[in-house]
Amino acid sequence: KQWYQRRVRVHHALERHNSGLVSTFGVLAGLCELGSLTISTIVLPEIRNIYRRVELKCATSQDPIDRHAKERIKELLVRKCAHVVQEHLPELLSVNDYEQKFGDIGSEMFYKVMRPASHMPMKM
Repeated sequence: KQWYQRRVRVHHALERHNSGLVSTFGVLAGLCELGSLTISTIVLPEIRNIYRRVELKCATSQDPIDRHAKERIKELLVRKCAHVVQEHLPELLSVNDYEQKFGDIGSEMFYKVMRPASHMPMKM
């Protein structure tokens, strides 16, 4: 029950439309530091909606801090979620699969997940 209550509070914190992008970054950074289980159960299921709200907030803002926060949020989500996606969603094989699952951030996630495999040194 306690886990569920925390998840609900975090979900509400991410959905607040009046909170700034810097606050959103803080919430996401904290969640991602809690580990793979938190990322796979809280962040990944909401990543499409989270990033869509971030883009909408940034589109309506003239503040350069918001634009910078948007880029930092994207970098954070891709960096922290890529290994979890690789472990828990091996069925995603193409850029289209990633874009369908994660929305606008899908192509960046695809290249982050697939890059290590393509840059592995060949064994002889």
